[in-house]
Amino acid sequence: MKAFFILMLLLNAGVFALFTINARDDAPPYPSQPADGSLRLLSEVPADEPPEPEPDDEAPDVTADDNGLECFSVAGLDRTDAEALAATVRTAGDVARVLEVEDRDFVGYWVYVPPHATMADAQETMAELADQGISDYGYVGGDDEHAVSLGVFSTRDRAAEREAEIRDLGIDTEIGERYRTATEYTLLVGVEDADALPAADWQPADCQDIED
Repeated sequence: MKAFFILMLLLNAGVFALFTINARDDAPPYPSQPADGSLRLLSEVPADEPPEPEPDDEAPDVTADDNGLECFSVAGLDRTDAEALAATVRTAGDVARVLEVEDRDFVGYWVYVPPHATMADAQETMAELADQGISDYGYVGGDDEHAVSLGVFSTRDRAAEREAEIRDLGIDTEIGERYRTATEYTLLVGVEDADALPAADWQPADCQDIED
């Protein structure tokens, strides 16, 4: 009986040892200490950001629009010539646009007696000029009301000579520049065949100008 008890005790000890060994083999290994910098808080993790778009290439300057037209312009036309050329281009089925352009043209150097207070004062000056043998003068109204014009000259030297002549008579004069507003016309066209354009001083143009 004592021997049987000892045998059962040995068997139980063997079973306990067997299960203990298997449990240790199945357990995952304890993780090693992480390397420096390998751990971050969730707040430190940046959200996914979309990739930055690549910059668009600059559009090249072209003289053809989306319809395949070549565009040209001719400037310095009068209204009649501009409309006639436009009609010829449109008859061929192409596009034409006439633009009105105002420009200031230099006329010359103006010699004049400055505006007077009244017309009567200006008439007295003109009478004095006539008494001195000066005949080429004229009364001026508008913005220079009651002034007396003594001529417009193409060069400043000639204007200065005229001014000196009148000053020698004891009459104050001044020299100014005169301009006039000139209206010209520019024709813009968009054509499929540039060789078919009527004769003119055509220059390459931006097709966008025709649409504006």
